[in-house]
Amino acid sequence: MTTRLIVLAVALGLAAGCGGDVASEAAKQPGSPTSARAGSAGATVELLDGWYSATWDDGNVVDPLTRIVVASAPVQPRETACQVTQYDFAADAVALVVLEWREPLRALPERPASFTSRELPVQPPPAIECFEGSGGSIQFIDQGRAFGAYLLVGPQAPPGLVDEARSVLQTLHAEQRPSDASPQRLARNGISVAVPAGWDGRILFREAAGRHGVSTLRSRGSQRRAPSRVEVTASGGRHGVRKNGTSISP
Repeated sequence: MTTRLIVLAVALGLAAGCGGDVASEAAKQPGSPTSARAGSAGATVELLDGWYSATWDDGNVVDPLTRIVVASAPVQPRETACQVTQYDFAADAVALVVLEWREPLRALPERPASFTSRELPVQPPPAIECFEGSGGSIQFIDQGRAFGAYLLVGPQAPPGLVDEARSVLQTLHAEQRPSDASPQRLARNGISVAVPAGWDGRILFREAAGRHGVSTLRSRGSQRRAPSRVEVTASGGRHGVRKNGTSISP
């Protein structure tokens, strides 16, 4: 791929009654920031006082991957076919789930300056797949990474908790993902060359029967705007490697 996006998804809590024996949130005072942060892979949010983080299991799913799961009540696993809503929490609570895409299916806007009811509105059910309650979602790019944030609202959750969830998302900190430094290999007609991260590779070939063509590879970390290019050419038993039109090896 020429451009690698990263996506963040945040999902809030599960449907009503899914939380089992968990503490009621209705009487709790508005949360205040703590020093604790929750998340993974360089994507974290600050937990409010009384909020909880949870573990997750993406199973065989490799894109998107879950990065953050936090809620205003304890979270338990739930059997479901949907990645975002595999969590149980109290009917009067909300949850926030963050996913990241390595290969998003569409172009995404940059992260908004703030997450208010305008940027992240709550819709009546069915708002989130496999979730019976209200919810909302927003997808955006932050530090070159593609995220999707999903807000799940329990049927008895007070409006103040929805605002708390938005304020938690506002604290999202995403580190720039370092480019994958491991090279990929481009091979054709018995010639193989390592293509470093951030480079593009082409092998120009001509077969004995006279057919000719080009084999290409765009390595991880390559950028569409300023690609580097490796060309490997073979002729008369010799080959050469070129970067951006300049020979770099015989």
